[in-house]
Order: sequence, then C-alpha cells, then structure tokens
Amino acid sequence: MAFFLYPAVILPLASLPLRPIMIRFLFCLPFALMGALSCLFFQREPLFYIYGLAVSGGMLAFVSILFKSLLSVTAVLILVASTGMDALSRGLAEMRVPGIFCLQLNLCYRYIGALASEVFRMSTAYLLRSPYEKRIRMKDMGSFLGQLLLRSMERAERVYFAMKCRGFDGLYSGNTGRSFTPHGTIYTIGVIFLALLFRFTDTAQHIGNLMRGLR
Repeated sequence: MAFFLYPAVILPLASLPLRPIMIRFLFCLPFALMGALSCLFFQREPLFYIYGLAVSGGMLAFVSILFKSLLSVTAVLILVASTGMDALSRGLAEMRVPGIFCLQLNLCYRYIGALASEVFRMSTAYLLRSPYEKRIRMKDMGSFLGQLLLRSMERAERVYFAMKCRGFDGLYSGNTGRSFTPHGTIYTIGVIFLALLFRFTDTAQHIGNLMRGLR
C-alpha cells in the first residue's frame, strides 16, 4: 500500500489528469484479471476469518495482483505521459540499448495510432456493406486480418521510402548527448531509495509505531 504514494505524489506534480490514465488501465485489466482469478481456484486454504467470512490465500493473491498491476501500469503511463517517447528513446540510447530496439520502440509508438485508424476504417466499410451486422463475423475475421496485414505492409513501405528520402540510413540517431541534471539525479536516487525501503521494510508498522509514540 505504501507504493500508492508514488502515483499520488507524481500525478499532481506532473499536472497529469487521473481519469485518462485510469481509462487506459482498463485496457490492461482483463489480462490482470485472468492471472488473478486462477489464484482463487488453486489457493483455497483459509488463512483467517473476518466476521465469519473465510479469507483464503487466493483472495489475498487476487487483490495483490490487481493492486500490483494497477501500480505498474500507472507508473509506466506516468513515465510516458510526463517524459515523452522521444526522450525515453534517447535515454535508452544513452544506456547503450541497441539502436534497432530504440528505433522499433519509437516507430511502434508513433504509428500504433495509424494502425488503429486503419482498423476503424476497415470495420466501418465492412459494416456499411453488411447493414444487418453489428460486428465483424468470425468467418470473415481471417480475410479482415489478412487485408489489415497487407495494408499495414503497404503503409510501412511508404513510410520507409519517405524516411529514406529524408536521409534515413537505418540507424537510430536520437541520442543528443544529454546528461543527467542535478534534479534528475536527486529524483532517481530518491525513488530508488523509497522503493527499496517500501519493499524490504514494514512501512505501515513503522508509521503506526511512530503515531502511537507521538500520542
């Protein structure tokens, strides 16, 4: 629970709205639920009781997985929203990450919207040709995905030729030689220290003992 301090503090400091980040987390929620639900079936031994209700290890694991997924995805979304993909790619390049990986990460992030737009146009065209259908039929899904693959490859060819015309040589050149600022260094050290502190110490118990001592 102490790790909730990170998004609670960073969101207002970065002036980021909470609602869009929570909406984006909902897209990852089904994957977390699939992993968490299995714990309910495999860990059924009751650990303790609350007002007569048996709480098993699977229930605790279920809640723990959901909380950890929420915190992990929120931290990634905060990082991307407050830093930007170009700056993250430059940082990865400065950490000696292979340039091909940085380039692919940047291109995927930049053109995922174009892929979603293409899917929307194709699905709209399909529904206009099938006015009595509310969604794409499963028997047509194969041809739909095949057409999407061909369109994506054609779009990728056009983007590649456009990049070649602008002098692209196949290498990632986003490294501008920037170095850590004092504020960035202090922030990084502080976050790592707090993460290790919350992970290896019982922070809640220490806070409770401190509050009882103040009384």
